[in-house]
Amino acid sequence: MSNWTATLTALFPKPTPIQKRRLANFRANGRGFWSLWLFLLLFGLALMAEVIANDSPLLVSYQGQLYAPVVQDVPEETFGGFLPTTADYRDPFIADEINANGWMLWPPIRFSYNTINYNLDVPSPAPPSAENWLGTDDQGRDVAARVIYGFRISVPVRADSDPGQLRSGRDRWRTARFLRR
Repeated sequence: MSNWTATLTALFPKPTPIQKRRLANFRANGRGFWSLWLFLLLFGLALMAEVIANDSPLLVSYQGQLYAPVVQDVPEETFGGFLPTTADYRDPFIADEINANGWMLWPPIRFSYNTINYNLDVPSPAPPSAENWLGTDDQGRDVAARVIYGFRISVPVRADSDPGQLRSGRDRWRTARFLRR
């Protein structure tokens, strides 16, 4: 047996008959089974929050050079600006300069969780629109981007706190059962 198969066998031992029965019961519960897959899909999408919702383009082509602002900070000087700080791709001067000499590939949601949309047609909180899919909050931040980033943070925190809550719930149940006797 090779080294990697021994590792796989150690990580994933053969299920016991009771584990097989529990898995079969779970698969038979259609609502629970498909809810698990939907949850895993949503969590996987939330892990890619920077690719789905970001205030920087995913890829910029400028004068024949390719840049990835999501991965690296690109100074404004690179695009004809005067400041050595990170470029603001929403700035009209920078956007016009890049569009004149190249292109930008934006994520589906052009806002990060803390980006304020100053170009709203109505006062904040704004209703859903083509630019802000779920609208904006009272400070003009995109709600869809905030939900995606918030989901990514809240799920691991909840999973970390669950074992303690399960124990305390079990202990309360046992105490109540004992006191009923």
